[in-house]
Amino acid sequence: QVRSSVEMGLSQPPWLRGRYMLVRYEDIALDPMQKAEEMYKFAEIPFSSQAREWILKNTHATEEASSYFSTQKNSSEQAEKWRFSIPFTL
Repeated sequence: QVRSSVEMGLSQPPWLRGRYMLVRYEDIALDPMQKAEEMYKFAEIPFSSQAREWILKNTHATEEASSYFSTQKNSSEQAEKWRFSIPFTL
């Protein structure tokens, strides 16, 4: 079902234009503020200062604050971290 949804979005049928925004995890992780602004604008939701503060707090954590169990991480470092944790022999 996910695959068919993605294929539908990528094919951009006329009835879907302007109603669908493709969002990739890697894009959000590398530039969370910019992507959040784009998503809020697309959804026609005001981008509040509280939302900005939350994004900054949770995506630009210092090394001390981003411990293993912390929800605060440096998002640009996390974006492709999974690639190095999966063994090559799958």
